[in-house]
Amino acid sequence: MKITFVLMGRGLSGGVRVVVQHANLLRARGHDVTIVSQRLAYPRKLKSLAKRLWAECRARLGLSRDHLDSFTGRLIEAPAAKLAASVPPGDVVIATYWTTAGLVRDLPAACGRKFY
Repeated sequence: MKITFVLMGRGLSGGVRVVVQHANLLRARGHDVTIVSQRLAYPRKLKSLAKRLWAECRARLGLSRDHLDSFTGRLIEAPAAKLAASVPPGDVVIATYWTTAGLVRDLPAACGRKFY
């Protein structure tokens, strides 16, 4: 079965951790699991932009990790405007947060049966 989880973003929250655990367990049972995650826009304030760039540099160098780093399947990160277009066709698509429920609701039927 092809299963897609739609996340709002990366991070160390417990919700992201639970989604990754479920996704890895489903993969262990033989399912094709994809996580589609929203890549947040860059902030406009200089201080916030500097913090964001520093965090991205640390992540690329392997100095910081989050829960999505432990996901063993396919991970798609897309900006908010292209998030819906990034969801692959499948059997099931799952909204993981109230802000992703509307996005999943509006996906075409080819993306799979919708759950929240």
